[in-house]
Amino acid sequence: MLEQLDEKILYIRELRNMREHEIEYYKDEGYKQEKFVRVFGMNASDATSTIVTNGNYYVGGRISVQEVKSVFESFLPIAIMKYDEFMLNL
Repeated sequence: MLEQLDEKILYIRELRNMREHEIEYYKDEGYKQEKFVRVFGMNASDATSTIVTNGNYYVGGRISVQEVKSVFESFLPIAIMKYDEFMLNL
């Protein structure tokens, strides 16, 4: 499921790393400094901010909360099945 998560939610690892090291980015020392700020037409968001545009709520200007919700809803039946299998084998 982790591989699918990486495939379906682009930028998840990049955003995690930027948020973890945000102080370095603010000091212009971040590893991917040129990607820290994203521009949406007349709006911009850095990796620590949120923005609402076109009806979507974006975390770090990259990850749509609505898309993440959809991905995790699709994972729920798989997670329940795996949990049930685990409990049967205790």
